[in-house]
Amino acid sequence: MQKKVKIAFAVFSRGKNILKIVLNRSVTASGSKRGSKQISPLISLSYRSFARIRPEKIPYHTITLLGPTLISRKMKPTEQTLIVGINSVREAILASKRYCSRLIVEQGKTPPRIQAVVKLAEEKQTPIETLPKAEFQKKFHKYVHQGIAGYFSIIPNLELENLIESAFQTTSLPTLVILDGIQDPQNLGAIIRSAETLGIQGLILPKHGTPALNETVAKCSSGAIEHLPVTRVTNLTQCVEQLKEAGFWIAGVVPDGEIPCYQYQFDTPVALVIGGEEKGIRPLLKKSCDVTLTIPMKGQLQSLNAASASAVVFYENLRQKNLRDTINE
Repeated sequence: MQKKVKIAFAVFSRGKNILKIVLNRSVTASGSKRGSKQISPLISLSYRSFARIRPEKIPYHTITLLGPTLISRKMKPTEQTLIVGINSVREAILASKRYCSRLIVEQGKTPPRIQAVVKLAEEKQTPIETLPKAEFQKKFHKYVHQGIAGYFSIIPNLELENLIESAFQTTSLPTLVILDGIQDPQNLGAIIRSAETLGIQGLILPKHGTPALNETVAKCSSGAIEHLPVTRVTNLTQCVEQLKEAGFWIAGVVPDGEIPCYQYQFDTPVALVIGGEEKGIRPLLKKSCDVTLTIPMKGQLQSLNAASASAVVFYENLRQKNLRDTINE
């Protein structure tokens, strides 16, 4: 038996504004058994069809039943990721890039920062659950949670073409980052934090051999993952060729680079290639670079981890651009 429901679609845009399209009438659907349904502003669907909608198909959304009842479908484990910690949860809710199925707060945790996150979640009509301290600790004891956690849909992945377009919309001289062989999620999170903070326009990751953008990455990025556009590609070498066609210079950061990073002129669109700490940039990818950069060091170790090395080059890129902007004013 079909149930007639009134449905409202609230689609969260990439910016701060919310596009809300309301279909204020009763609708029905036959409930096809063939796969998931993409949502469009004008659509008819039954309760049964609604229950099969996959969040990753509609990353910027909430769907509510007009009236007193809120429809809240529990996401499957493969469709969601856990985020813990005040900064990470707050930034995920603020960015509105992905759906939050529920926010969980440890009972008795009333610091102003947590109260501010709870208030923000209430404004976004996010379901909020409070757990006794013992139950909360049992559930999240593996994480540095600060008394707050949330379940969110997975981070939407941009196509490379869209990442390039977005970067050029932000600035005429964008900087992208390509990571090759970064396997430690804490390192990845730290790189993402530095990249977003120091003005990088986007991140490119290989589909294989890189950690998932999970709770560890989100926590170590301190929420920066919510603001930095990310794409995953199958072949980094082919990706580099596509970037060159779009006008980017490719600069690899390696210990034996040709030019100290402070002598390189960041006056063109550039993609910085950062390799893993054990193997560095793979030979074929390194061969595809237009130039290689090095970080001058003076010490016994003569090495930095990938996150630290990235931050140095990101800052030099930003320093030069800020200096150029100051001179041109």
